[in-house]
Amino acid sequence: MIKITAPEVYATITLKDINSLRESVGGVYVFKDRFGVVLYVGKTMQFRKRLADHRRGDGRSKLFVSQIETIDLYNIPDDYEREMYETFFINDLQPKYNIAKVYEELPEVRAGIEEEIDRLEYVLYQLSEEKQSIEWSYFDDDEEFEENPEHDSLDDDYFNEMSLGQALRDSERLADIEVEVPRIRAKINDLRKKL
Repeated sequence: MIKITAPEVYATITLKDINSLRESVGGVYVFKDRFGVVLYVGKTMQFRKRLADHRRGDGRSKLFVSQIETIDLYNIPDDYEREMYETFFINDLQPKYNIAKVYEELPEVRAGIEEEIDRLEYVLYQLSEEKQSIEWSYFDDDEEFEENPEHDSLDDDYFNEMSLGQALRDSERLADIEVEVPRIRAKINDLRKKL
């Protein structure tokens, strides 16, 4: 297992102090609110330019810019190291507004996804059984209906209308199943990607 430790803090500033930074300095930055709660972690080649973008509320920053109280800066000149430390800080500090590079999954979230996949696979099984039952009914029902002595009093027109009505209902249901199955499979695939 790779062990990473946080580098020394280069500076702690507020949004008002951005212009005092040298333009060539870059690395990883950590936004915190007035209670010290980590809001967001990012990386940049130039603190001054990137933090000014956040101050304007560009992109996702609009969600948290008003909450920023302090910014911890870590001077990391190397691109590869910036990438590594940004990922480390995101997973170590669990910022509220980062959505990328979050690799730790809560067990209950994973369990919920697996449970939903199981439920959807059971629905697929039920739809498959229903489809097969409808398809097989065309081979069996006519003979059973005609051989049943209780139906001897029904005339052929009534029998034909009943059969036609059932065939239309079955046809509509088969069409619904054909639409439903790919939609459910797509949802299962999306859920599997989250695991």
